[in-house]
Amino acid sequence: MNDPRRLRLVVTTLSTLLAAAAVMPAALSAADGDFLGSGGLAFDLGGTQADAGSAVAVQPDGKMVVAGTVATGASSWTLALARFLPDGSLDGSFGSAGRVINPFALGPNQTGTAILRVANGKLLVAGSLDYGSGDQDFYVGRLLDSGAADPSFGLWGTGRNGVAFDLGDDGTDSLAAMTLDRSGRILLAGSVDISATDIDFGVARFTPDGLLDNDFSGDGKQTVDIAGAADLALAITDSNSGIVVAGTTWSTALGGNFDIALARLTANGSLDGSFGTGGTVAWSFNGGGTNNDIAWALGVWPDGEIVVGADHAIGAGTWTWSLMRFAANGTLISDVLGNFCNPSPPCPGSRQESPRALLLQGDGKILMAGFGLGVAGNSDFGIARYSRDLVADTSFGGGDGALTYDFAHGIGADNDHGTALALDRDGRIVVAGSAEWNGLDTDFAWARFDSAYIFADDFEWPGGWSRWSVVVP
Repeated sequence: MNDPRRLRLVVTTLSTLLAAAAVMPAALSAADGDFLGSGGLAFDLGGTQADAGSAVAVQPDGKMVVAGTVATGASSWTLALARFLPDGSLDGSFGSAGRVINPFALGPNQTGTAILRVANGKLLVAGSLDYGSGDQDFYVGRLLDSGAADPSFGLWGTGRNGVAFDLGDDGTDSLAAMTLDRSGRILLAGSVDISATDIDFGVARFTPDGLLDNDFSGDGKQTVDIAGAADLALAITDSNSGIVVAGTTWSTALGGNFDIALARLTANGSLDGSFGTGGTVAWSFNGGGTNNDIAWALGVWPDGEIVVGADHAIGAGTWTWSLMRFAANGTLISDVLGNFCNPSPPCPGSRQESPRALLLQGDGKILMAGFGLGVAGNSDFGIARYSRDLVADTSFGGGDGALTYDFAHGIGADNDHGTALALDRDGRIVVAGSAEWNGLDTDFAWARFDSAYIFADDFEWPGGWSRWSVVVP
């Protein structure tokens, strides 16, 4: 398992840019979307060696933290994090040589799904705890700047807390997203098992210190039924108009398929009856193939308008991403279908494009990241930038508003999946996820791209952050 090729830190840099990065923005000669340097990390702790980054946060000092899940043996996995200095090297002051593994010393298998930066250099992380036989719970924990568990958070000095919905069937409650509300309270969202034929959106709220907030729905948790079958929550954000959750819901139309689903909750956890039908919206594209439509990422502008990043099946084994605008009352305003690799370079014959994170910039632009098929036919990181009215930003990505990036990291098919998005202290774009080494063997990966977005701190619109990742003031 300790193949020297695999234990190395894979870091490729443009040295002059990165030397300057510690004190100033990237050189003005770089164009928006230009690649500025990448990093990857192989944990390789055992089993299938499947290490996948899921979330990223950038600290005020420019350090980047990637969180995710790593294999610890056959059919076992745990939360892991890695922190990188602005020049791309591992930060030796974090954990053990820049890496933290299972910081809460949890026995059950656990996923690392979300990360948020909070005050005093601390980090919130969240995911799912798996007890076996399908039984899973949400959890949230807080780390000190050193990477150690923060004993002042959660219960019993452990630095973490959890929530068990346990409403039916085998108790599979799976976390997908985390954000903070405007009072610093922690919102978790995911999917909650109700019965053998019913799954609902699940939302839980914790106090800033990690205790379940009983002012939310009476016990700190709420479920939302969209259509009486499988409802999967995949993104959450807080806004002036309420707590918005996005995902997908099972429809019996066309023989059965998934549709876009939205819900809005008030601050006390009840459904907002002024939104959609009784607080929920279901929307179908039905473009072909499986006809599945899935919302993965979410943001809300200050006036309550909602932006959703989704993918839609459009044929056999083919799907594409879209950006969608919903009014504050839940009515669809407009949408646009796109891809990460057209027109230059051209997309392969079978498009497989999916967004996984988005940010609403303070200048009114929408930044989105995910993955799609590159010219070689393998999956690559994808980034796109659009205006608020869903017009491609021609100053980005070579003139068509989108780009792909291939890590060319391994010896196999080299499939790379971008799942998280952040802006660094200089406004540059950081995308994190996983890069394939060979087959099931994947590694944490991140890449940085140039952007002309110049801002003061607190640059994003409140409520304008992505599914898994956010820079929180």
